Amino acid sequence: MKFSKINKCAFSAVLGLLLLFISGCETLDMDFGMSGDIPKWTVSINEIVKYPRGTLGEKKVQSFDGRPIWVRKHYEFCSKSIKSIEAIPSEEKEGFYKLRLKLDRHGALVAMRLCNDPAHDPWALLINGVFYRTVDFADAPLNNDHTEIELPGPFGSTVANNLEKYSKENYEYYHRND
Repeated sequence: MKFSKINKCAFSAVLGLLLLFISGCETLDMDFGMSGDIPKWTVSINEIVKYPRGTLGEKKVQSFDGRPIWVRKHYEFCSKSIKSIEAIPSEEKEGFYKLRLKLDRHGALVAMRLCNDPAHDPWALLINGVFYRTVDFADAPLNNDHTEIELPGPFGSTVANNLEKYSKENYEYYHRND
């Protein structure tokens, strides 16, 4: 059986597409060494936008209760500056926690500024990009070298324990190439 040039081209094209689709599914399933390496329970502190105008510097995020809130896209600090988080039982509410954040140099500088800048309170605490609650840094005590800050909460046990559990892994993830 003789193939004409057109039939050879058509056969090659069909074969090429078939190979692409067969290998394409496996390619999509490949994780390139990234599985389990994505940060979990990440934290960011963003400025709340009181009068949203929908500019490029603002974004609408959902809250855990479903209502939207507007924040500035540029966060003040995030899990990248938090070395670890410790959940401390709250004296005021049983079963709830406050959080002690150990900060790196960048986080300490930002925390010092936030604690001394009452004009922007309160701030939005986002967990995995979802608004969790507001945070007032005027009520957050700092240690002498500003490397630890306490967020009074209250934080539920699931949130506090997961933030504590993943904080060191997240910090290592963001600084793996340093």
